[in-house]
Amino acid sequence: FYSQPIAFKRDWLRIKGVNPQSLMVIYAEGDSMWPTINDHDVLLVDRSKVEPSSKHVYVLTSTDKGTIVKRLIQTPIGDWIIRSDNNEGDRYPDRLLSRSEFNEHRILGKVIWRGGDL
Repeated sequence: FYSQPIAFKRDWLRIKGVNPQSLMVIYAEGDSMWPTINDHDVLLVDRSKVEPSSKHVYVLTSTDKGTIVKRLIQTPIGDWIIRSDNNEGDRYPDRLLSRSEFNEHRILGKVIWRGGDL
């Protein structure tokens, strides 16, 4: 987690519909979410958004993977796919989870902004 404050305009937060008290900032690690999120990008996470919405990016914790940043995709039968945006080769395969398996993960929040180098 990031220890230094980062300033965001109040108007921007209001337009986004987020409560500043619900926000946290973390650093991305690795290239599994490239090209959407790069290694060492700063991520603004809305901790009030813990109910998954298909095709959005979330910060999750699990017993086997620790803390991860991934895209969640709901299948037509209600199962969930945990997906990395980096589809180069077979390094980051999709993980298909049943509803009960998915409930073993905890959503810490939805990624609403990223910042980093060009």
